[in-house]
Amino acid sequence: MNTKNYFNSGFIFLILFMPLKLHASTLYPVMDRHLVKEAELIFAGHVTAIQYKSSTAIGRGSLPVPHTFVTCSINQVFKGKSSAGKTITLRMEGGPEENDPSHVLEVEGVPFFRVGDEGVFFVRRNGTQMCPLVGWQQGFIRIYEGAVYTYEGHELLLSEDPLYAARLHPLDIRDFSRLSQSLLSPKRSLDQLVLSDLSEESRALMRDPGNLELIKTFDPQRLIYDIPTERIRELGVMSRLIPYEVRSIPRNYNQLLMYRDLSILLAKRNLFSPDAVNSALTVRTATAKLLALDQNKISIENLLLLNRRVLEDMYPTLLTKSLDQTILAGANKNLSITQSRLIAGKEILTAASNLSPYETPPVAQIPSGAVLDTAMYLAHIQSMVTELHTREELSGLAEVLSQNIDLPFQAQVMDEATPADPAQ
Repeated sequence: MNTKNYFNSGFIFLILFMPLKLHASTLYPVMDRHLVKEAELIFAGHVTAIQYKSSTAIGRGSLPVPHTFVTCSINQVFKGKSSAGKTITLRMEGGPEENDPSHVLEVEGVPFFRVGDEGVFFVRRNGTQMCPLVGWQQGFIRIYEGAVYTYEGHELLLSEDPLYAARLHPLDIRDFSRLSQSLLSPKRSLDQLVLSDLSEESRALMRDPGNLELIKTFDPQRLIYDIPTERIRELGVMSRLIPYEVRSIPRNYNQLLMYRDLSILLAKRNLFSPDAVNSALTVRTATAKLLALDQNKISIENLLLLNRRVLEDMYPTLLTKSLDQTILAGANKNLSITQSRLIAGKEILTAASNLSPYETPPVAQIPSGAVLDTAMYLAHIQSMVTELHTREELSGLAEVLSQNIDLPFQAQVMDEATPADPAQ
């Protein structure tokens, strides 16, 4: 098979209409609350047109990058607004080369759409991001024959398990720097309580986050997630509190240690007394109900949720709220619509993973929960928008610009998502 160098940076195009998968970066797993909170525009609609155009080359030796323009009809808006009213055109990297459609670029994690695709789109940074969906393909929920699925075809479940709501995700911490500043300059006894519960290493890095020499003085066994602690005894293993799939999200030791220590803090009984909390804060009804329970007798999952919700009430702009119900991916239903892709009029079968016959792929445990149909899902998203935002936040949203294929544009630099920026 002939290949063609497409960029000095090593992008390759495969001939004979075999798309190359470009591994942009690991897709950070986002949760339903991140999709809703981070999106600038959330709408239910369907794809009405797909067009292709390459970017303007940047610098000597570079070549244009193929992009796909996906035009959608907006049927229902849950958050934000489009500059084009009832339609919007999204621009994402990947697709056939403009002058030779047999050369196709596929960026792993960026979805391919076809005319007629219907679903819910969680749009962010349209025109300034390689993929203008929160979490890339995670930011499209497929509507198909009255049910809802992930882009890849997993059914969606509504779980009431408090563990999913309670445990921290790194993306829940919206600004590590500001949270550090709030803890290091405590204005309430509760702030001091949280600060004193963090590890010495975490507090030291909070005070001097740019000091790389400081890290060398720490015990390496104190710079990992799985440190010995009695607090996780009831949970069994640390991975129930800090799942493996989110551990690569923190960008440095400062973030890693703060995320780890705050997660472990959630498992401490009688950390926050009702009197101390109520004298310092005005808490939500959900928090007050948990505070009224005997912390020595409640389940570990509800204890985690109680402590998390107190933290959310302490730092409402810095921590994303947890909700009582969580939308999770269930079984893969192997939808026919996900088995192939239509690119520039050509049908391409979705390639299977290349596994050695001696390898067995890990089997993910399917969570429990009620299977969502379309009506249930849309109603739940609407309620999540209300719960996760203030009126001021929603009214202050700027219009999301619909992209114009007739205007020249430049390809976006491959960017790494940050815990406060779950764009990938």
